[in-house]
Amino acid sequence: MKKITLAFLGCLFSGAVFAQFTENFDAGTTLPAGWSVIQGGDPNTWEVTDMMDLVGLDAHSGTNAAAIVYDSDAHDDYLVTPAITVAAGVNDYFSFWGRSLDPDYPEVIDLKLSTTGANATDFTVTLQADVAPASGESYYKFSYDLTAYVGQTVYIAFYSATTDKFIFEVDDVVSSALPSCLEPNGLMVSNITDMSADVAWTAAGNNFEVEYGPQGFIQGTGITTTTTTPSVSLSGLDQNTPYDVYIRQNCGANGFSDYAAISFTTIETPAVNDECSGAIELFPGVDFDGGAVEASNLGATDSPDLPSCQESATRDVWFMAVVPADGNLTFETGLATDSDNDDTVMVAYSGSCGNLTEIDCNDDNADDNSLFSKLELTGLTPGETIYVAVWQYSGFFGSTPGAFRMSAYSAPLGVAENNGDTFSYFPNPVKDRLTLSYGQNIIGATVTNMFGQQVLAKTINAATADLDLSALSSGTYIVKVNTADAVKVVKVVKQ
Repeated sequence: MKKITLAFLGCLFSGAVFAQFTENFDAGTTLPAGWSVIQGGDPNTWEVTDMMDLVGLDAHSGTNAAAIVYDSDAHDDYLVTPAITVAAGVNDYFSFWGRSLDPDYPEVIDLKLSTTGANATDFTVTLQADVAPASGESYYKFSYDLTAYVGQTVYIAFYSATTDKFIFEVDDVVSSALPSCLEPNGLMVSNITDMSADVAWTAAGNNFEVEYGPQGFIQGTGITTTTTTPSVSLSGLDQNTPYDVYIRQNCGANGFSDYAAISFTTIETPAVNDECSGAIELFPGVDFDGGAVEASNLGATDSPDLPSCQESATRDVWFMAVVPADGNLTFETGLATDSDNDDTVMVAYSGSCGNLTEIDCNDDNADDNSLFSKLELTGLTPGETIYVAVWQYSGFFGSTPGAFRMSAYSAPLGVAENNGDTFSYFPNPVKDRLTLSYGQNIIGATVTNMFGQQVLAKTINAATADLDLSALSSGTYIVKVNTADAVKVVKVVKQ
């Protein structure tokens, strides 16, 4: 009886030592048996969490995952597995699925190993530093060969030391037999452009198959290639497009590994007119259609000075036009075919790139109640170059980046001028008083120096008015006159 009991206990012991395990954390929101957490100084640490409740997304499988949430203080936290006594062909392989949610605040962890115990100071071996799944909604698999530890009892820890990032999740942790053909591990994407990207991974072999295509493509229908090194360069991609990449190892007589996968998104092609120095020249027509070109703000970045009439703006692109002989020039944006870019902000400048002075700014075009922009400039110097920055509105319900129409044209400005009303200003140059005259009511006027600083503003509400410029220093000034149906902008020289 004693021998039978000992034999039975030996079987139990053997099963406990060499047992494989899979942990998906779905049994509840407390740590599974045998798991432990070592918490550092910050308030947040590893917890088993319902991911739908936490972030509104499923876990890799089921509902729960082990996760650590950001804190303004640095983490110093370990999520520790049960003891694993490594046996060849039984549990000499370790894998898990990880997710880092926010690309703006990417979380990374270290995977550490201890052969002596489950205290923080025991984890002296780093299986992989900076485990960094591509940030987003997808989980990525990470796997490790433990054959170097056969015959030893080990603990494996997921270690976080980040500060003020977001959330790292661990799910479907597996201790199992080493596959005869190991899948690639630690996939990383780098050097992403609008048309290409480099993918690299870790693997002991030298024969790999790669398949890639637009996100969601069905495997077997993508573009395939092979490589003898653990990296590949992908080219001929489309700009601003998400891609999936699948990689597996060909182990010859031992068959193929499972696929490892990663996703990435190409960047937008940089806009050629992203800066003032690359402004696209417009050639004024006689109406909107006559002077219109199709442009785009894809790939545009923000200039440092936001529009004075609307600070909720982004992705500005630049244009230029030479003032025609009549001194009048209208700039206007409009909708391009099959585009959702339908809300712009526009600023016109005199001067040269690097030394610009704002002439006028417009958010929404009052003429047709649209969200596009229109600037009607008069009294300009024929032959002068005017620069225009077109921004995308970025406030609540802002538009989508993409194509739009941009036009420069010279035509009678406003209903008043079509009815014979004329605007005049004199004398120019002016010594003391500048007289403004219009065929209808002038609402008000402002005077701006060549540094863009407003030096005078006057409410008028009359058809004729004088501006007292006697206190201004000698130099050139921009006078903007507001009427009910137009904005008149002129340059005057103060003596």
